[in-house]
Amino acid sequence: MAKCLVRRRGVHVTNSSSISFRKDSETGLYHKIEHDIKMRHLDHTTKKSGKPRVSEEMYCIGTADNWDYQFEVTGLDGNPHVVYFVEHRGE
Repeated sequence: MAKCLVRRRGVHVTNSSSISFRKDSETGLYHKIEHDIKMRHLDHTTKKSGKPRVSEEMYCIGTADNWDYQFEVTGLDGNPHVVYFVEHRGE
């Protein structure tokens, strides 16, 4: 028989957050959306907790020299592409 292992409560749980961007159809700028995620390592499960937080600040597409957030995505051609977002400071 297998021996029962005693583990401290919460030691195999990690809390993190997920960041994504959603385009506003009226302005063409982007809202940042943050969502809390709880990962349970023993069960190999992830669960979103709470409601997503939508920022009031707007973001636009940035450049490699000027960015606040960057995402590496795989394009339709199978090659990696980097998308940069920078906070929109106004007109």
